[in-house]
Amino acid sequence: MAVFDWLRKRLVKCDFLPTRTLYVGNLATNVTRRRLRRLFGCYGRVVNVQIPTHPVIRTPSLGFGFVEMADGADAAIAALNGATFEGRELKVQDARIREKKESSISSDEFRAHLLPYQRHARELIVTPGDPGCLPETKISGVPWWPSDRPRPHCSHGHAMSFMAQFLLSDIPTFESHGDSLVAFHYCHECSYEGNTSYGWDDRLGNKDGYDISVINGIAGRQPDGLGVIAEVAIDPQSVAFRNVMDAPGYEDTMRTIDLPSVPDDYPRGDDEFDEDIYPGVIHIARSKVGGWPTWVQNSEPPETNADEQLHFIGQLDWMLCDRATWCTGGYACLFLISSKDQASFRGELSVQTT
Repeated sequence: MAVFDWLRKRLVKCDFLPTRTLYVGNLATNVTRRRLRRLFGCYGRVVNVQIPTHPVIRTPSLGFGFVEMADGADAAIAALNGATFEGRELKVQDARIREKKESSISSDEFRAHLLPYQRHARELIVTPGDPGCLPETKISGVPWWPSDRPRPHCSHGHAMSFMAQFLLSDIPTFESHGDSLVAFHYCHECSYEGNTSYGWDDRLGNKDGYDISVINGIAGRQPDGLGVIAEVAIDPQSVAFRNVMDAPGYEDTMRTIDLPSVPDDYPRGDDEFDEDIYPGVIHIARSKVGGWPTWVQNSEPPETNADEQLHFIGQLDWMLCDRATWCTGGYACLFLISSKDQASFRGELSVQTT
């Protein structure tokens, strides 16, 4: 039975099993995805939870959400439709969000609604070779890591592989943080042992297989000089940038733009916009900083508390990370969660595989 449960979790993670999506209405605005997951998890296996938020400030919620379940959907509807949760009477029913695909809105009309949601992004233009142990944006190689701080290790004691580092001021909306660096490490040893980490909400059990650290005050600190201490999972590369206005992908569009329908020709996953249909509209489905994430598996960003803000800071695509143990396709999406005054940060990860 234990083997069957493990296999079922894997199949659900890879979207091989059919699921049902439930609409949950009249939610209190302070309800988080985690609390909604726990509520519905009493009746079956929850695959994904979405609570739409304001497209700019991301909080509070808009008062409704969606819960995708692998099983137990009927039991959840029977128990929770009309039930009181956080002082409100819930409305729970089968969602009809996919009906938005049957669209009556024209591509031109939808483009006009979409343009205000574009965000400044910088596509990564990479050149093979390690620029050295420097506090700048780069991919793999020798990290700039402060001498007064131990290198990241997973909970099993493995030294993590250095994946990338980003000067925070290179990321749109963080230009004033020129003295901070974001470093991304990942444990490939755990993956070889069958314990791959998929990020912040990994329901398969390994939440400790990655590290996203924010290093402040780099101008006054010295690197540790240790060089490479774990497997190099990506070829070292220096980075330049191409500036672009980045439109949200399909999943973020469904969550943030309040329209009755979405055109049938709107691209899904990592598909690109047709320039003839959507002139001037681009979603960068490659490695980048800033902009919108590319969701190819689910669209559940890391969860924040009421006094924190979520920031998508960038992604590494599968072509860049082709030797990473999780990367037969997909993206490593990186996020920062900050205090409202952006005085403190913590990093989070969501691995999207295809």
